[in-house]
Amino acid sequence: MEKLIINVFIAYVILNLRALYSTLIYFKSRFPYNSTQNFLTALSFALPTVAGAICISRYKRRAKDVLLIVVTFIMLVVSTVFGVKYYAYEIYDEASDHFCLDKYATFTDRDNNKYKYDFDKKGFDYLFINGTDECLYTDYCYLDKDGYLIYDSDLSITVKDEYTCVDTDGKVYYPVKYTNLKKDGTIKFYFNPSNLNYDRLGKAYTYDYVPYYDKDGNKYVYSFNSDTQKGIYTKISTGDTFENEYSFVDKDGYFVYDKNHEFKRVSEEQNKTYTDKNGNVYYWASGVDWEKDGKLIVIQ
Repeated sequence: MEKLIINVFIAYVILNLRALYSTLIYFKSRFPYNSTQNFLTALSFALPTVAGAICISRYKRRAKDVLLIVVTFIMLVVSTVFGVKYYAYEIYDEASDHFCLDKYATFTDRDNNKYKYDFDKKGFDYLFINGTDECLYTDYCYLDKDGYLIYDSDLSITVKDEYTCVDTDGKVYYPVKYTNLKKDGTIKFYFNPSNLNYDRLGKAYTYDYVPYYDKDGNKYVYSFNSDTQKGIYTKISTGDTFENEYSFVDKDGYFVYDKNHEFKRVSEEQNKTYTDKNGNVYYWASGVDWEKDGKLIVIQ
């Protein structure tokens, strides 16, 4: 009921200001013909900016009349902008029934550290800790069931369905980038299943750079080094890095690093396909994806 009253009041103010503006256009301008006066008066109600500009530039009278028209126009613009913003917020609020955890939100972990996006440092892909330069990559940031932030450093959290993510123990988490906080304090995550990405094991993720695996089960993840302007793969268990240029997967999708730089490209047409000296086939790691069932896709 309260929102209805506010909406009616805003509409009442805007309509009355439009009527007042049209009245001022009618009486405070000097028109050569009645037809011009009637036309511009009607136009001022629908297109106040156009009508006002014509009247002030061509049919103005005294300076105080111009000032009165301008002041009324400004009041009309302010009230209209306020009304549009209020209505847009109300529609969003009613339709979604939640407040988004957006780029201005502050998050807290269980040790009471504070995390916040900072555009001036590295952009909205990072959350900075306690106002320092130390930051976390947002793709790997999650909220637990109590709303505390945790960092998935080993990329063990995967998508269970469009409503939840889970770790290897079955604990539920929600990715910060796609999570909403409802009015009753509950957390809600929804992600379109068609936008998920998969690794070699068929596990689903909400981000692009899914983990790679070698034959020993070690995980590797791609990132871009802004200092060297080059891509690298990092072995999660040790922190060792491998140049993107020499990182490959074999025909079974296992990660392989060409440490001696011996792999040769098959042909110009197949620029992501390589072979070693024994004729084994490899694919450039950054040129592959996986389907839902873990089937390797080579992007040519």
